[in-house]
Amino acid sequence: MEITKQQIIHTDVLIIGGGTAGCYAALTIREKSDAKIIIAEKANIKRSGCLAAGVNAINAYIVKGRKPQDYVDYARKDADEIVRGDLLLTMSERLNEVTSKMEQLGLVILKDENGEYVARGNRNIKINGENIKPILADAVNQLDNVEVINHLNITDYIVEDNTIKGAFGFHMENGTAYEIRAKKVLCATGGAAGLYKPNNPGFSRHKMWYPPFNTGAGYAMGIDAGAEMTTFEMRFIALRCKDTIAPTGTIAQGVGAKQVNAKGEIYEDKYGITTSQRVYGTTQENLEGRGPCYLRTEGIEKEKDTDLKKAYLNMAPSQTLKWIEQGKDPSEQNVEIEGTEPYIVGGHTASGYWVNTNRETTIHGLYAAGDVAGGCPQKYVTGALVEGEIAALDIVEKVKEQTFDTTDHKEEQLLDEKVKEYNNILSDKDSIFTIEQMEEAMQKVMDAYAGGISSHYQFNENCLNLAKEKINNLIDRQLVVRISGTALEYMIVAALATTSLEVFASYGVALVVVSVGVAIGTYVFAFIVGQYILPKNGRFETELGLFGQCCGVLATGLLLLKVVDPDFKTNAATNITSSSTLGYTYQLQYTLVFMALVMTKPLFVYIWRWGLLILLLGLGIFFGKRMRARGEWQLPDLHAE
Repeated sequence: MEITKQQIIHTDVLIIGGGTAGCYAALTIREKSDAKIIIAEKANIKRSGCLAAGVNAINAYIVKGRKPQDYVDYARKDADEIVRGDLLLTMSERLNEVTSKMEQLGLVILKDENGEYVARGNRNIKINGENIKPILADAVNQLDNVEVINHLNITDYIVEDNTIKGAFGFHMENGTAYEIRAKKVLCATGGAAGLYKPNNPGFSRHKMWYPPFNTGAGYAMGIDAGAEMTTFEMRFIALRCKDTIAPTGTIAQGVGAKQVNAKGEIYEDKYGITTSQRVYGTTQENLEGRGPCYLRTEGIEKEKDTDLKKAYLNMAPSQTLKWIEQGKDPSEQNVEIEGTEPYIVGGHTASGYWVNTNRETTIHGLYAAGDVAGGCPQKYVTGALVEGEIAALDIVEKVKEQTFDTTDHKEEQLLDEKVKEYNNILSDKDSIFTIEQMEEAMQKVMDAYAGGISSHYQFNENCLNLAKEKINNLIDRQLVVRISGTALEYMIVAALATTSLEVFASYGVALVVVSVGVAIGTYVFAFIVGQYILPKNGRFETELGLFGQCCGVLATGLLLLKVVDPDFKTNAATNITSSSTLGYTYQLQYTLVFMALVMTKPLFVYIWRWGLLILLLGLGIFFGKRMRARGEWQLPDLHAE
């Protein structure tokens, strides 16, 4: 892809992300003002964000007999007090209002014979919400003076003197770079998925509970621009139905199913029933040999089988299909459960931008709402709607007061520079890793050292430091190899250019004899002795490169290496160049000092030379075997599942 076109747009309000919070913010701004709005959506607002597949319940609602403070207390307890009470209260006070507005837009909310919403537990109400996102999108598309630009990927804020001025981005289909100048900007980009190795590898690696295209871009842009963030250490790990990754709340709250181990023992009372305790208890039961773990649905009323199947059709149809394929209803078999990979998501934890009660960040004029905003966990769908509304109301008031022109005399120059940056990245064909390979490598490191599934969500400071080091090495290695690759091309050409055909003609027989002898000796050391010294990862490539180096010069070895490993996917190049540098210690006898010693004391030189060779070989075999056994030679396997 190449950026071939440019466009500069001026608007009153830029909304980045056309998901739950972004769409509702646009509706609120248009209801309260005639401000010009642009919505930049990376996908298509009709099916984007966390609502893309629909939901079967409103999980944040103040049911009859409850008050907003009750919801604050629940969220505070569930998050172990790691919350902003002021943000939770301002959200809770508007939950029912936005729910009513969604019903007016066409959302089907289930009601009983008395016309009351059907509650599910103490904070939820049942809905038919498969089409909740199309309802929001259609409402936005009907607004005047609101431009929706789908497939526009916003990458950077424009910030001057800690004040937002707009953002840069590029269209992922038509190759247009955008510079959008705005008086106010609302970030509603969602959270971060794909940081950890998922439950489902291979082609199903993006079959995760959280939308895979919520990449954490909103967080990254804020950090780059200097916005204050909060509570990224607070990860969300969802307890889900095994294989389908379907939410378990529909079963747990809908039919009152308890968590049980393989022995049929109810363990949720032992560990607790907060979100984190449910996951922790399940993990511990499996670790202690009492798994697999289930939600006990065996024996429930038959009519509830149909209710559950219908409920999951609104949100996770794969779970309904699983029941149908197995030929067993929920009442006939328990539902196996497991934890997902961790996510950074402000809708369930307190992770995200530090905001005030109007949802303005520490960058003036920049707002955050929904999963990207921190401090207010357990906001779910309605909480994201509320935060979009709260931010929108403050934006309307501030835009009225703001009279300055958004035009900047440097805007064309800045866009030109951004286009060059985009094209450098988009046209890069020299990268040794594909995006997928980089993702897999990062996910594997995070899984092993930063509390992923394979480490049972546990980590410590040493593990986190290792994770940081290994991820930095992935990035640094790619850069180093890219730079060294160009230099290597020149080195190889120069080495070949110095080879004289006259030398071969004059000393052909002698060169052949010597070459055969040296080749045999080199083969023995490189390929036979090398089995006991060299790392397993890229051993053949390293052996071949060393063979070429010993039969010629370093460039010869690297030339052979490029034949079998042209993209330097192994660590062979590093091994060869490092050995060449260290090998000069052994080659000191060929300097002027040792040439003089050869002429005066040849026996001393030969004894020293062979003694040093035996010593170095012995040390190499000894330490090589130990390092291989420990796995210290091994690089992260970028292609392993």
